[in-house]
Amino acid sequence: MEIYKIILRLGGAQFLGAAIAFSFTFISVKILEPSVYGDMRYVMAILPLFMIGTLPTYDSIILRNTSKKIKTSLYPTSLVRFVGGGVVSLTILISLPYLELSSDVLFFLIVVAIFLPFFDTSTGFKNYLIGARLKKQAIYLYARNRLISLLLLCLFSSLIIFINLDERLILPSYLLAIIIPSFVVFFIVAKKQNKIFIRKKLKTKLYLKSAFLTTVGGGLGTLSFSLDKLLIHQSLGAEKLALYAILTMVPLELANLVDSIFPIFYRKLILSDNKIKNENKIISIFIILLLLSFYSVISLFLYPFVFDSFYTFDIILLFVSSLLIISGSYEYYFIHKIYARGQNNLFIIYSAISVVFSYVFINLSLEMNSLVYVLLAVFIRQIVQPLFFIKVVF
Repeated sequence: MEIYKIILRLGGAQFLGAAIAFSFTFISVKILEPSVYGDMRYVMAILPLFMIGTLPTYDSIILRNTSKKIKTSLYPTSLVRFVGGGVVSLTILISLPYLELSSDVLFFLIVVAIFLPFFDTSTGFKNYLIGARLKKQAIYLYARNRLISLLLLCLFSSLIIFINLDERLILPSYLLAIIIPSFVVFFIVAKKQNKIFIRKKLKTKLYLKSAFLTTVGGGLGTLSFSLDKLLIHQSLGAEKLALYAILTMVPLELANLVDSIFPIFYRKLILSDNKIKNENKIISIFIILLLLSFYSVISLFLYPFVFDSFYTFDIILLFVSSLLIISGSYEYYFIHKIYARGQNNLFIIYSAISVVFSYVFINLSLEMNSLVYVLLAVFIRQIVQPLFFIKVVF
């Protein structure tokens, strides 16, 4: 019964995260022209690549180490991430004058460069608490942060609309809404952890090598994940990317929800070798396909009503996009398994292959001049590639 309560609470926290993403998308679509919105999404697709400098896989290392009772301090790891982000930010700002960019892309890139050292560099507290078996506290703080972020986003957005500010300020508003509550909670948790370390005279290592290797693999994985948006913007234009961003918004959020559940049951799902029975797999697949069909029908009427008639899709396109929930969740699980076993070199190889396959499959699909083929290319790559590595990992 306790497990179901944890899942319910985590689901509520993740729902708040999805509400932030939806609110940001809804407001952006309403106040920005499709081409400007597409340019913003293009820069946001590049953002995870810039974040490689912040060593984002440190969070997974903190979870793994804490779960195995290996002491890892939050303060120094976060400082390393902040400095890395600062180096990347300076590099971006220095490079901008030499690039030929539209005014909108240039504006959004400057915003990203300014906020990069602060964005997602203070998130390690959640995995630390989960690894220390303080799941309830981790979920509560995560949910509270999400709620505050949602309120801040609504406040900042209202100011933009009612004071008649530059609509493009919606991006820094979103980044600030995410950053502020995360930093506040991080310092509270890190301060308590630091007191424990001092009292018990504990020493901690930075695990920089592990963070670097996993980040190289993670960076390649991020490039693979972002290639569809980057190539669509390059080949089909900003407006097509705007359509694609709306189309994949919900599937990506639901895949992230599944991914967020894995750390909660890290020992049972990731560290163990338990396998699901075949009959349970068949039942699960049937239920999932039924739910995806229901989602597609609802979205057929909901998207043009909520956003605009410009964002109208046919049922086939919506159903194919919903398949990314399955493939994304499956690949997230596979990557967690690689992290848990400390197979950093394997992860780098896997991620490098992902980049090559994604580039080839997506470029081929773009020749069909239809988003449905791009979606199918992403789905097939995420499902098929892990199959070749299963015997090595499991």
